[in-house]
Amino acid sequence: MAEVQGFEWDLITYPGNGGSKEINGLSISSSSKNKEAAETFVKWMCESESAQRLLGGDKNAYGVPVNPNAVDSFLEMYPDKNMQAFIDAAYAQTPQEAQKRTNEINSVLDEIYDETGVGTGTSAPKDIFPGLAERIDQILAQ
Repeated sequence: MAEVQGFEWDLITYPGNGGSKEINGLSISSSSKNKEAAETFVKWMCESESAQRLLGGDKNAYGVPVNPNAVDSFLEMYPDKNMQAFIDAAYAQTPQEAQKRTNEINSVLDEIYDETGVGTGTSAPKDIFPGLAERIDQILAQ
């Protein structure tokens, strides 16, 4: 969302239900020594209009508010941009599928760009995919 000089741009959602929706959340550790206070905080962060306005209502916004009463603040954050696109995406897109240890698996998959012609490498996919698959299987087995 950095300010851009001399380039006309706006925000749009993916057509149809394209793309995926990232869902961020708050959790409370089972070893928490202050579970009641933590539950109060999480409830306030997720349900309080004032908290949602803070999270989604300035240029340092954390994300799209989950409280509908705070949407106006989010939309006013960049009045000259189509912030409604984020709201539309939240309602139209499907949750992203995930598997355990997603970041580690994605790091292995990123090597495709380094080692094959898809990116900057020269190896044939048939030569590197078996090794990548083996490493991913090892990650999933952990």
